[in-house]
Amino acid sequence: METLQIVEIQPTKITRHDKIASLIATPLLLLLFNAASATAFDLTFSGTPSLISGTDLEAGAEYEYSNVGTDSASGITINAVVTIAGLQNSAELGAPFDETVLGFDNNIQPRLTREGGVPGALSAAVAPTVEFSVNFTNAANGNDLLLEGFVAQANDVDGDNNVIQEGVRFYGADTIDVGSAVTSSSGTNARGAFLQGESSSTNANNGIGAEASNLAIANYNSGVTTFDFDYFFTTTGSVSSSSTALPRLNSLFLQTTSVTEVPFEFSPALGLVITGLGIGFHQFGKKRKNLKIEK
Repeated sequence: METLQIVEIQPTKITRHDKIASLIATPLLLLLFNAASATAFDLTFSGTPSLISGTDLEAGAEYEYSNVGTDSASGITINAVVTIAGLQNSAELGAPFDETVLGFDNNIQPRLTREGGVPGALSAAVAPTVEFSVNFTNAANGNDLLLEGFVAQANDVDGDNNVIQEGVRFYGADTIDVGSAVTSSSGTNARGAFLQGESSSTNANNGIGAEASNLAIANYNSGVTTFDFDYFFTTTGSVSSSSTALPRLNSLFLQTTSVTEVPFEFSPALGLVITGLGIGFHQFGKKRKNLKIEK
C-alpha cells in the first residue's frame, strides 16, 4: 500500500455569492448569508475522541468529543458522539479514526479504505462506503440538542494519485453547493433521502477538496438533531486492479448558528391515558437519542 501523499493546504475561508464558492486564504469559516441576525460558529472536533462503545474502527463504534462548541446566545456547550453506523461493500476504516492534518485539525477526519485495495472498476452500486451519524448533546445535562443554521462542508486533505473519485452523501440536506469539478445528485436508500457530491473522473485531483472547484457544501434549513452522512469512493474502468491509492483521508467541517435543547414530545396514545386520568399535561416524555433530521 502506498504511503499517503499529504498535501498541505492552507486554512481557508469560503464565501458564497449566489451559491458560487470562492476561496480566500484566511481561517476556515463559512459565512451564512441566510442566517438572519444569528452569528455562525464552528464546531471543532480537535483532539483524540474517546471510544465509549463498540470496537474501534468497526460498525457500531461510538466516539465522544467533548466541548465541540459553545453557543454564546444560549450559553450551551455542545458535546458530540460520532457513530460508525455501517461499513458497506468491503469498506474499512484506517487507524486512527480521526487523523490530524495541517490546517484541518478541527474537522472530523476518517480514513476510508477497502480490504484488498482497489480491485479495478467500482461503480456507485458497489462503492465502498462508511456510514456515520453524529448526535449532539448538552454538555451540562446530556439532553439532546437542536442545531439551527447547520452547514456541513466536505474537504479532502490528501493526494489521491488520480485513481479514485471520492464522494459524500448528506442525508436530509435541503441544498448542496458544489464546485465545477464535483457532480451533485440526489437519491434515496435505506438510510433515507440524500444529496451527494462526487468528484469528476476528469478532475485533476479526483477528489472532494478545499479548492473552490472541488467543494461540496450541504445546507440544512430545518433544525438538525442527528446528522447522518456517508463517505464513499468509485473508480473507472481504466483503473488497474493493482492500484493501491488507499486509504483515502476525508475531512468534514461543521458549523451552526444557534443551539437549543430538543423540546419534549407529545405522544397521542399517552395523551389519551393522561387525559383520562384528568392530568392536564400537554407534553410528556423526552425525545429519544439518535433522532433523525427534523423537517
